[in-house]
Amino acid sequence: MVRPPVVAAPMVESQVYLAPGTFSVDGDRDVSSCIARHSWGRGVATEDLRLLVAREPERPLFARVAAHNVSSIAVLRKAGFTEVSRLVSYAPGQGRDVEEIVSD
Repeated sequence: MVRPPVVAAPMVESQVYLAPGTFSVDGDRDVSSCIARHSWGRGVATEDLRLLVAREPERPLFARVAAHNVSSIAVLRKAGFTEVSRLVSYAPGQGRDVEEIVSD
């Protein structure tokens, strides 16, 4: 069964930003987000991820983050995610392979 994405679009300073959402890849349910720079360091990503996890019924729920992205790793930990593995994969935004942490 293909599950549709779960997405929330909160308002931050009267601007909609790319909120966390879930999607399915190869049978796994993943969470992803892109937080606007003006929201960094204010707890917005953490709170929105907590809300998304509460609304998403499917488990396990996975997250992938670049190993060098300390802030995103902290957000995942605060939302209850724990590291389960590491892998190297191509990151289009970086234009190269990067080490990723996979968490659930």
